[in-house]
Amino acid sequence: MASSSEESPGDAGPLRILMLASEWGSINGGLSTVNRELAINMAKCPGVQVTFFVPQCNEQDKEAARKHKIDLVTAKKVPGMDELIWLCFPPRDMPIDVVVGHGMKLGPQASIIKKSHNCKWCQFVHTAPEELSIHKEYPNAIARGEKKNETEVELCELADFVVTIGPKLYEAFYSYLSSCKNKETVFNFTPGIFSEFSEVVQVLDRGGNF
Repeated sequence: MASSSEESPGDAGPLRILMLASEWGSINGGLSTVNRELAINMAKCPGVQVTFFVPQCNEQDKEAARKHKIDLVTAKKVPGMDELIWLCFPPRDMPIDVVVGHGMKLGPQASIIKKSHNCKWCQFVHTAPEELSIHKEYPNAIARGEKKNETEVELCELADFVVTIGPKLYEAFYSYLSSCKNKETVFNFTPGIFSEFSEVVQVLDRGGNF
């Protein structure tokens, strides 16, 4: 608890959350969908102001975000750099209380913003690279999976708060982080079914482990 002489981020106004994302839509798969739905539901919370920070977007994306009271902001292009690296540099005058990163793809940028904007960093973990590497066919898949896992853990060690998607990842990362994190700083987040998928008919006979 902050003392009465100290001002916490919410005392002067809304909690300002910057969510790093590769896109507003879901062209690139599940991470984009989870990120967008997370932003939409966070924006419903009283006293929370959500900014969705992306490399590129169009007016249709911005209008869709506005309907959910989300400010969709595009990063400034840096010639010669991968567009996801542009997310390392939000406007210097942008007020940020919490930056939200995701895995190796959008975690390193959050670590830089934490320092440049003096804010807290929440890191999401979506996958277990070591397990996924077993099913990959490219050369040195196992070794690369182990290296990715090490990087994921290192990012989580640096973050202020860690959120894992599902109980299995929670058990794994809570164990990895036991020397530097406690139960208050590692959280198990298990999403429900998105409303747009609620009417989809499920296949009953899957013929194996789901």
